[in-house]
Amino acid sequence: MPVREIQAKSIYSAEKACYNIKKPYAMRCGLKLGLGDSVQKFVTKNYSETCALGERVGKTLCGGRVLAFFGGMGMGKTAFVTGVAKGMGLSDFVSSPTFSIVNVYGRHDELCHFDMYRVESWEDLDSTGFFDYMENGSVLCVEWSENIENALPDDAVRITMAQGDEADTRIITIDGLETVL
Repeated sequence: MPVREIQAKSIYSAEKACYNIKKPYAMRCGLKLGLGDSVQKFVTKNYSETCALGERVGKTLCGGRVLAFFGGMGMGKTAFVTGVAKGMGLSDFVSSPTFSIVNVYGRHDELCHFDMYRVESWEDLDSTGFFDYMENGSVLCVEWSENIENALPDDAVRITMAQGDEADTRIITIDGLETVL
């Protein structure tokens, strides 16, 4: 796919570490896009840059949004959610919901962080409070979204995280976010 990728020294450098694929181009190339006007790709070099990107996304969110994360273990999903919380103005310590299934942050449950790794059925999903939190207008960050793909709302922002060339480098693709970062 002929795209231009720019790597930045930091997430806040003058050149953005992203590219945009507009819908008409994507249709010609057979790419599947979410409801947003573009797919954005970022390259982060470390934990701090992954958090900073999450913070930028967090600043754009309003209640009721679902961020669906895709990617293997250790790809930085919780680091990204740490940044989202900061961008939303929350000061809570963010931790992985691996064993709790869901961690809730904010005085009014503004952010709900799910781990769907062990969710195997609709009953399992319902027991997590996923649908209740969505109805309450919380922002949902959902790790292992591939396990609940059919339950995700159509307007979910899909965030795919993969390892880059270096051990700490991450390639992060965001699909469905209306705001260009």
